[in-house]
Amino acid sequence: SYGRRAIHAVSTIGRADLIHVLLDAGCKADVCDNHHCTPLYQALRFNHRDAAIALLDRGAKLSEVRRQGPLRDIPEWA
Repeated sequence: SYGRRAIHAVSTIGRADLIHVLLDAGCKADVCDNHHCTPLYQALRFNHRDAAIALLDRGAKLSEVRRQGPLRDIPEWA
């Protein structure tokens, strides 16, 4: 599991609807897994715009993604 939580999984597959459900239930938008990856990092890595926007709208910080190191494929819209 590498310390990944449900919010990491739904961010990786781009499920903005489930991101809202998990955040409403108390999940933190900037929680890190064992590799120091946040859900926003995962959403950006896989180019899931709606998921990334949902996380940003709910308090995820782009600065946390930048601290995780270079993201080669970060979309221009981010």
